Amino acid sequence: MPDVPEFEDNTWTYRVGPATPFRSGFRREVENYLDMTHFAFAHATTLGKAADVRLPKMNITVREDGGYQMDAPFPALDSPHEQPGKLQSAHHRRQRGWMPNFTTIRQSFTDGDERVLVHIPSPNTRETCTVFWSLAISSGFRGPSPESQIDFAIKVLDEDRQMCELQIPAEVPINPTRGGWGVLVMPGDTLANTFQKQFRRWLQRELSPPRSSPPADT
Repeated sequence: MPDVPEFEDNTWTYRVGPATPFRSGFRREVENYLDMTHFAFAHATTLGKAADVRLPKMNITVREDGGYQMDAPFPALDSPHEQPGKLQSAHHRRQRGWMPNFTTIRQSFTDGDERVLVHIPSPNTRETCTVFWSLAISSGFRGPSPESQIDFAIKVLDEDRQMCELQIPAEVPINPTRGGWGVLVMPGDTLANTFQKQFRRWLQRELSPPRSSPPADT
């Protein structure tokens, strides 16, 4: 599994969230987690209370290990009707994915505070998974207590769970057919499309038979 240095840093506060079962496939859950347009809708009363409905500019790169990284601002409104709390305010998001199901999000706030979340949806069956997650908070974080942040994250994750469990089919096809379920065509789907492509490439590598060594000269 990837190293997350902040989880080993004694100057940071580390908390583990409760494992959360989803009645949806793990790829469905991953794609929901990667969506940068749903904050103002699916999380209107929590994380997206002061979110902009417009898609922020995303910089997406494919990494040498087969994973991907996205750098983008959280879509917070410049002049919201309701003053956001710390966790809903403007910040930079660096989202890093490793195949097949390991994701970290580093949130860098304008005042220098940071958080790192780890998110791992582990499949139980083809159409169910359990999400394992944890949180590291930088030293001197000016905001809610660690316990309050975990409670807040539980509410956000439950909103995602409800969204995922309403979608049909329960799992995203590995290779969606043209015009069929799982085909993503909106600009906000760019990151999920990157995940789909990299996941298929990872599967092809994992399932390819190993090359046999040539016979040694005698």
